[in-house]
Amino acid sequence: MDYRKDNWSNEMECFRKAVNGMIDGYDIEIAEHYIADRLENEAYVDRTYTRLDIAVAIFNGCIIEGYSSEHNRKRKSRVSSIVTPSRLVLGRDLCGNWIIVVIGMLASKMFNVITCYPATSPRHLEIIKEIEAGNR
Repeated sequence: MDYRKDNWSNEMECFRKAVNGMIDGYDIEIAEHYIADRLENEAYVDRTYTRLDIAVAIFNGCIIEGYSSEHNRKRKSRVSSIVTPSRLVLGRDLCGNWIIVVIGMLASKMFNVITCYPATSPRHLEIIKEIEAGNR
């Protein structure tokens, strides 16, 4: 969960450059499966985050977990065929709600938003408490 944690602040800066219009050649895309299968699917009523929500969450968020390619290959929750290092970014959407944005690191300057979902798990709620208390 803490894969390459010492690089997280730099990686967040790269994600922000990508979202801000390919600054310095950084690029980010949203996975087609999220747009096509999640965004307007009644089976995923909690997955209504638009491109703007995702961008806002990345701009104001922070990386809270990091996984290596090898760890992603073994994770039971993995639904994507992409097996790359990934980061979980916790941030607020346009409405101020906390969300998780899962970003795959395809190459040194190419990133892919794999999915995003509400930050409602107990471990995410603990991190939110720490952030709101100024302890993180």
